[in-house]
Amino acid sequence: MPCTSATRCTRCPPTPLLERLRNGPRQPGNGLLDGITPDIGAGLLRYLVNRGILQIQGEEYFLTRLGEFLTTRHLAGPPRDLRRGLRRW
Repeated sequence: MPCTSATRCTRCPPTPLLERLRNGPRQPGNGLLDGITPDIGAGLLRYLVNRGILQIQGEEYFLTRLGEFLTTRHLAGPPRDLRRGLRRW
């Protein structure tokens, strides 16, 4: 049964698109969007670039720092300095 939480858990496997963005191929013409409807795939990549999740270098797509953070499997909570600030509240 898929996870219904708002955050990723270790039970949820990465999607093929996420694995391709991490390990290649990173170009739509070389298999990045294999198995995805071309119009939807191109729109999704454009959306993720506009939201700052992906960046384009040449013809390849790469995860930004924000993209890496949002797709990591080990979200242990806010950064240590933020946790200190939260204690004050």
